[in-house]
Amino acid sequence: MSVLALIKGRWGFGYFTRAQHEQAYLLAKGSPKKPQFAISDVLVWDDISQQVHPNQKPLGVISRLISTYSVEKASILDPFCGSGDACRCPQFSPSCCGH
Repeated sequence: MSVLALIKGRWGFGYFTRAQHEQAYLLAKGSPKKPQFAISDVLVWDDISQQVHPNQKPLGVISRLISTYSVEKASILDPFCGSGDACRCPQFSPSCCGH
């Protein structure tokens, strides 16, 4: 459905280039309803001072994406679950599964 650009506050080490962003793909199954308020496809995040995983995403960015594109009491699956960010979102922790 869409490609999101997640702008980081620091540069990566890189090889040919030093990335300042990451990509995320917004996918949907079936014909989901459009969100009440569309968000930008460019999201800026602040660095995390105490990371528990090397590729950890800020909780605010993850929470915003989940709350925009899911419905209340939805089950959230975080198949990669590096740091468990999706499952740490307060509004989703009871119904989140990460492996």
